[in-house]
Amino acid sequence: MMDDGALLLAEARPLLQPSSPKGEATLKRILEAAEHLFARKGFAATRMQDIADAVDIKRASIAYFFPDKQRIYLTVIRLAAEELRETVLTRLPAEGGPLERLQLSFETWIRHLAERPNLFRIILRQMSGEEGPSGVETLAWNAGLSLQQELLDEAKLAYKRPNLTIDQLNAAACGPTFVFLAIAFNRPDFDSADPAFQAQLDQHIDEIKATLQRLLAA
Repeated sequence: MMDDGALLLAEARPLLQPSSPKGEATLKRILEAAEHLFARKGFAATRMQDIADAVDIKRASIAYFFPDKQRIYLTVIRLAAEELRETVLTRLPAEGGPLERLQLSFETWIRHLAERPNLFRIILRQMSGEEGPSGVETLAWNAGLSLQQELLDEAKLAYKRPNLTIDQLNAAACGPTFVFLAIAFNRPDFDSADPAFQAQLDQHIDEIKATLQRLLAA
């Protein structure tokens, strides 16, 4: 019997995989439109018809892949978590020390969110307790975010900090990052490619890396 996390992972995907390039393109457009709408309107206010209108297809065409918006939402979250995990894994140095690996994972996470304002807004809505599917945090954890715990465990062992928790780590590193990105994304002229923003982003990442080092060395 599957546990709740496994059940969510099984649900967080299309009913059917596309069998043609056209179908793959349609599925991609559905998920992109859904991510945008969930970020802008929230889960509760987004209708299946809204997604169909955004993609310029019939609602029945969405039902071929997804029976309801919950399944679309869960799929968006699963794909985002899996993509982030793979991105981090490709960047982690095989010979790096535990602190370096942990710092690089956070840098990758921050840069990833800086390129995905819609995903960031969905996360903020979820954290604020806005109505949405239950178990999203468990889904995201099982799909990829548990890597952060694995890297923290490595660092705790190396630095003899057995009592350091993932919640403490997130409070010290994720909290300031959410504030930094929220301010940036709310600027009407925001452009992730702007050199001024990139310089601010680099500075913020350096500060987060220093924070992680202090946490482990304390």
